[in-house]
Amino acid sequence: MLLDFKKKNYYKYYQIPDVILHHTNIKQNNENFDNITEEERRLFYVSITRSREFLFVSYSNKDFNEKEIAPSQFVLEIMKDKSLFNFINKKDIDYNKKHKFDRLLLNKGSKNKFLNDNLSEKLLKNFILSVSSLNTYLKCPFEFYFSYLLNVPIKPSFNQIYGSAIHYALKKIYSDNIKNVQFDIFYEYFAQFMHINKKNFNDSIYKILLERGKKNLKLYFLNKIEKNSITNNIYVEKYIKNSYINSIPIKGFIDKIEFLDNKNVVITDYKTGSFHKTKFVNKSFCPPNSQNYIGGDYWRQGLFYKILLENDISTNLNVVEIKFDFIEMEKNSHFIETIHINNDSINLLTDQIMEVWTKIHNMNFVGCNKDNCKWCIFIKENKIKL
Repeated sequence: MLLDFKKKNYYKYYQIPDVILHHTNIKQNNENFDNITEEERRLFYVSITRSREFLFVSYSNKDFNEKEIAPSQFVLEIMKDKSLFNFINKKDIDYNKKHKFDRLLLNKGSKNKFLNDNLSEKLLKNFILSVSSLNTYLKCPFEFYFSYLLNVPIKPSFNQIYGSAIHYALKKIYSDNIKNVQFDIFYEYFAQFMHINKKNFNDSIYKILLERGKKNLKLYFLNKIEKNSITNNIYVEKYIKNSYINSIPIKGFIDKIEFLDNKNVVITDYKTGSFHKTKFVNKSFCPPNSQNYIGGDYWRQGLFYKILLENDISTNLNVVEIKFDFIEMEKNSHFIETIHINNDSINLLTDQIMEVWTKIHNMNFVGCNKDNCKWCIFIKENKIKL
């Protein structure tokens, strides 16, 4: 079914799982049958309107005890009008009974069992490369496949939410451009973001992260913000999507752009992790070498942002410096790492972008085969061939 809802916050592709209403608690909270039906109808409507272009609706013929069950009332209603959907019959599906997940593989003989050719073309046609998707493909093409093509939802970690809260507070403090800003305002932005996402934490973790944020933001405020007054020559959370490198579309968010003049700028990206672990253990700032032929993630991220900003068709800027600013103090110091800019590094990254772009469009997905890679384990255990 082709849908085009011109509203905000819609997924491009959305699949409604079978027995979607089977485990809801609507019936427990409402004893009136008519009201129950209308509540469920509204829930079903909200679900199907999350899609922008394609909608997949499935239902099961049997429950978990192998007892035959009927489709949802609302599925039966839409099935009456066969012009609305393209129906796939059970007898047309080649199942592998040894693996439950194979019930999703509707094109068993195709190169890509999750996506048919038309859907693959649709996804790739609208795909824009970000530094996160680039790093993910280089880390594990299987992970890229599920995360950026199939858009499998993954719950963010505690540290990811904490990092986003720090970024939000920094964004607000700079974008508000308040003279003589007080720490209480700075911290309140962080606390607001954490409170909105409180449901993702248990009480103890939530309190620990609030205290951790308060301590680190206080030190950062005293050493970085209070000592250096906020000026008008700063642009925060710049989103760029009209940038091309060798005809390849690229996009991304840049945390902070500081203008030295009308042409030259400094890019800053904020980090909340450990500086020493990032630099000396993970070696994230290292360019490609004999031990790591693709280079570190942050080396690639910094130079990617330079390429992204300088190739933005709406601007004409020159990035003269790339900095990674670590918010949390270590050894009584705040650390900043600068990425060395030279033509060789830019050419190396450009070659990586072109190579990965070509592999993605050729549907070249081979796992990293690392023992701790959950995507490779998933593919192996279910004997799935991409």
